[in-house]
Amino acid sequence: MKGLYDEGKTMALAAYGRPSDFLEWLRERVYAADDGTYVIDPAFVLAVLGHTFGPEYFEWPPQPDDVCDLWEEVIKIRGQPLRPADAPVSQIDMDTAFAGQVLLEEMICGLACRAQKLTGASRLCLSGGVALNCVANQRIASTGIFEDVHIGPVPADDGQALGKLLLRIAQEGGGARRRALSPYLGPRYQPAEIDRALGRHAGQVRHERLIVPILVETIVDALEAGRVVALWQGQSEIGPRALGHRSIIADARFEWMRAHLNSRVKDREWYRPIAPIVMEEHAARYFMLDKPSPYMARAVPVRGEMQPAIPSGVHVDGSARVQTVNRAQEPFCYEILCRYLGRTGIPLLLNTSFNRRNEPLVETPDDALADFIEMEIDLLVLDDRVVLKT
Repeated sequence: MKGLYDEGKTMALAAYGRPSDFLEWLRERVYAADDGTYVIDPAFVLAVLGHTFGPEYFEWPPQPDDVCDLWEEVIKIRGQPLRPADAPVSQIDMDTAFAGQVLLEEMICGLACRAQKLTGASRLCLSGGVALNCVANQRIASTGIFEDVHIGPVPADDGQALGKLLLRIAQEGGGARRRALSPYLGPRYQPAEIDRALGRHAGQVRHERLIVPILVETIVDALEAGRVVALWQGQSEIGPRALGHRSIIADARFEWMRAHLNSRVKDREWYRPIAPIVMEEHAARYFMLDKPSPYMARAVPVRGEMQPAIPSGVHVDGSARVQTVNRAQEPFCYEILCRYLGRTGIPLLLNTSFNRRNEPLVETPDDALADFIEMEIDLLVLDDRVVLKT
């Protein structure tokens, strides 16, 4: 992928891959042991990093001959050299991603089994960067070895701080609230701050303040017409997933919409899936989902009979990284989905993060307006205001 922190892209590309000689060769060097531990050959790590990120990011010196020989073997078994940054991905690239995903799933399932045997626990909580791999998360959940598998809204390394805080509170006898953690923990913005931001962009946008019922109708009108809507409301989400407060939403019924969002709106790779946001009470009708999934933590199968109705919400492997919502959890998005269901009979929409390529989620009203102006987004909902470009 040519850059750090592109694991999510690799996970998406893996769905297009297939078993290969490279997978079997790699499994001899990277594998899950029978006891749930795993093995990674250090020479393999040196060979890969020593010819990619090591020199580029960390000023590694040239590797010894045996490590260089192993790198040549990697390229030979893979079947082609690493692609240039501007080259399209090949089937061999897809197969390489597939191999990594398969072995990751085997190792993480081995660790989960080991944890269950060592502790006897019936519930598992995942955190750390690998817990962002929603495909592997679903693989663990589907094994049935745990009654419940929980992945919070911040499943990367930074989310471990929440667990450590709760543990410390428990150790000291404190009363931590045991309700579900709200992911909407960002700063609060006052109406005057939104007004000032709109004033700073007055020559580029026009806006109108609407009461909620009319605002919802306006959003659904735009979605039904195939337009792309950006949502900026309230406090921003903690973690990397857009969960309705800093989101771009669109109609999943249009077969072309996923490609439009990837290429024209977000300027990103064609193979990236777009997640559906669905009313919690209707989720099981469309997805093989046995419990709510409020944080987009699992990639679950889309029921076959429902796939034609929402083509842009289905990944190439028939899965979707679902976000479920109920009225208490996220009332505004839920109201949009209710009205959209009443119009179309479909209880879900596409939901992707509101940001430009290689940028974090928008945070402030100024961030939202700047991205809206630069991106191919048709309508911005800025709190209770509908914003259009002049």
